[in-house]
Amino acid sequence: MLKLSKARRSMAVTVAALALAGAATVTTAGTAQASSNSCGSWINIGSPGNLTVRGTYAGQVEQQFLPYCGGGGAIRAHFQWSYGFRTNPANAGSTVDALIIDSNSNWLFSYDSGDIGVGSPDVYSTPVDVHYSPRDEYQAAVFSGDNCPTSEETALGSLHWYYNGGDYGQSQEGWCY
Repeated sequence: MLKLSKARRSMAVTVAALALAGAATVTTAGTAQASSNSCGSWINIGSPGNLTVRGTYAGQVEQQFLPYCGGGGAIRAHFQWSYGFRTNPANAGSTVDALIIDSNSNWLFSYDSGDIGVGSPDVYSTPVDVHYSPRDEYQAAVFSGDNCPTSEETALGSLHWYYNGGDYGQSQEGWCY
């Protein structure tokens, strides 16, 4: 057995207590923030859905997962603008809204609106705790803010069930003409 001096033992107890406090942090309203209790980084989950705007590929949406050290984790939608679409002056002012949808078609929490003029090609929704919805089933979604006349403007990543780790709903392409 490893023997520690009193000072080191005290420090080890303090570090362990702080780690437990971080793991027990409760986030408000079911949202999840990347915090000290995360283990790793955001990973892509399932198949992405492509978004086409005015006949041009604009980008794709996918679901991302951030594992927690004690189990569970956070999810979010991630949309990435296509470089070709983003750098074409004809597309200036284009916007998208990225969000997470549960298996009952509920839009969860606020979503982030991403303007093509912003420096980053990435748009993220607000993170949501993976156990927020009773069935732990989610899809990433993005819809174009370019005044689309049809309901096909929403692109969806595959429907993922965190209970067993499987995808059982296909991704869906979205169009805005």
